[in-house]
Amino acid sequence: MSRWIRLLVALVILGGLLAAGLALGERIQTDPGYVLLAYGGLTVEMSLWTGLAVLVVVIITTWIVLGLGGWVGQIP
Repeated sequence: MSRWIRLLVALVILGGLLAAGLALGERIQTDPGYVLLAYGGLTVEMSLWTGLAVLVVVIITTWIVLGLGGWVGQIP
């Protein structure tokens, strides 16, 4: 019985994520947002979602380069 409950919970979570993804995808198509970064004479323009993706990649790269993953794993 436990196996069926876990399967049902996993399907409900997957269905919820799918519904949230569809709603977010529709929202992104209608209004992608706008980000303008300006520093000195340099300007960078991009959509909000591209900016968030770049931010996530920078954070993950920094995490890997600085070795913070191993440091967090050593905390008792």
